[in-house]
Amino acid sequence: MFSFSKFFLASSLEEAYSELLKNKKNIILGGTSYLRMGNTSWNTAIDLSNLNLNYILEKEDFISIGAMTTFRS
Repeated sequence: MFSFSKFFLASSLEEAYSELLKNKKNIILGGTSYLRMGNTSWNTAIDLSNLNLNYILEKEDFISIGAMTTFRS
C-alpha cells in the first residue's frame, strides 16, 4: 500500500511538471498497480486526469500515446 500527504490536480502539463520538481518525494499517479506493491509514503500525488491525455497519434515515423490512454484504445 502507498500513502501521500497532499493531492494535486494539475490543470496543465507545465503545472504538473513544476509540482513534480518541487520535491523528490512527489509522484505522478497513473496506473498505480505497481505503487501498491511497496509500503511507501509520498509527499504529493499529482493527478493528470484533467489534461486530456487519452489519445493515440500516428505520424509517418512515430506513434505518440497519451499518458491516460486505455489498453482498450
